[in-house]
Amino acid sequence: MKKKKWLKVLVIVVIIILIMVIGVLLLLNAVSKTINSTEAIEMDYMFNEYTVENKNITSYVRGTGEITSFNIQTLDVPSYSSIKKNYVSDGATVSSKQKLLQIKMDGVTKTIKSPIAGMYFVTEVNGNKEYKVYDLKKIGIEMLVSENDVAKLKVGQKAIVKITALKKEVEGSVSYISKLPTDGKFKVRVKINYNNDIRFGYGTSVKVIIEEKENVLVIPYSALEMDDDEKYYVIKKEHRIDYYNKKINSISLPDTSKTYVEVGTITNSEVEIKSGLQPGDVIIEWFGNI
Repeated sequence: MKKKKWLKVLVIVVIIILIMVIGVLLLLNAVSKTINSTEAIEMDYMFNEYTVENKNITSYVRGTGEITSFNIQTLDVPSYSSIKKNYVSDGATVSSKQKLLQIKMDGVTKTIKSPIAGMYFVTEVNGNKEYKVYDLKKIGIEMLVSENDVAKLKVGQKAIVKITALKKEVEGSVSYISKLPTDGKFKVRVKINYNNDIRFGYGTSVKVIIEEKENVLVIPYSALEMDDDEKYYVIKKEHRIDYYNKKINSISLPDTSKTYVEVGTITNSEVEIKSGLQPGDVIIEWFGNI
């Protein structure tokens, strides 16, 4: 009788132990899944994915400046002379040799004519009036660019000029590149055609086109990596865990996780890939900060 009683107790104890073991295993499994899920979420937030595709790419040099005339003629009207007659109004379009002013100086009356065709302006500098003619055939933007950028420029290159006030773009071309720097930068002129919407002094942003390519393989510049030998590579999606461990745990990235590429045109935001990738490949860009 006593043996049966102890047997029942033993069975109950074994059942309780089994239940506890199963419970612990289920709990560990749930914790593991939570950890893995959390890590996956963290990794999702630390990477951008890009599908490699063919598209057009354009490299350019940026600049800014105001619209002006590269040929401004100041009329010889001394400040001590008196204006007897204005033949044209401020802002008028004039032709070469057209009468502009009649002045009196030292008791002598003199007629001032326009030295060039253009637009006539009367301005005031330090309390004195100045009379100028802006050549409308030589207008554009004068800007300063760095030595690295000026090395890419040539006279005649196409430029896209965005006129801020008008919120429109016009096409221009490089007409002059200085041989000497000004405060460490080089003066570059971009010529545009005059139209009635343009006002001198309008601010602009300029893109001088260096190279344009159509239907080439392109990836974001931010996804491009470089190894210690200065060779370019990218990380495909299937190697994101290795890349994650490199970034988070400082574990060396295996060479097998790197996809080496040959690059072509490089802009501030995009890179042409000449070999190493195919359209449809998915690559990743790291942006996580821990």
